[in-house]
Amino acid sequence: MNELIVAGYPSPHAALLAESTLSRLQTELSISFSDVAVLSRLAEDQTTIRESIRLNKKNGGDRGFWKRFAGLLFPSQDETVELNSIQAMLNSIGIDETAQKRIEEALPMGSTGVLVLTSDRSGERVEGMLSGFQGTVLRIRLLDEDPRLKLQESPSRKSTRTRFAAESSADRQGHRSNHG
Repeated sequence: MNELIVAGYPSPHAALLAESTLSRLQTELSISFSDVAVLSRLAEDQTTIRESIRLNKKNGGDRGFWKRFAGLLFPSQDETVELNSIQAMLNSIGIDETAQKRIEEALPMGSTGVLVLTSDRSGERVEGMLSGFQGTVLRIRLLDEDPRLKLQESPSRKSTRTRFAAESSADRQGHRSNHG
């Protein structure tokens, strides 16, 4: 796994249709059920995650990975977190501040998204499939290591968290490439 694909949709229905399509073509796309999650941003302090995981003898999966990952991307307002610790954890898997801002823009409040961990060889096909549901799709190159291993521990909770400043339209134009 060396790419994160984030597809943001204004409608939860579109996100669930996209996730369902991925599930039906999972073998052909070389992704496992534990590599897909649906994330909904209901309010500033309320994010839900539904992991598309089906446990069996071959695939134990990591039921907590997506929850930890969503917590790093969108920490609750009432929590205090050490920003440097969060950024260091995200940087360790290849998600820098620019990529983090792009993910936040693709998944604004009130949206639902599909998150997929995939390899280079299937990333383009997954991106194309998710694009067919009229959403905003990002492909972010991750470091070669499995992000599940790097994000096993949560960041320390110490100082007050701040939100990213909104990017100007000039900044956004400079970040429209498919890779973070």
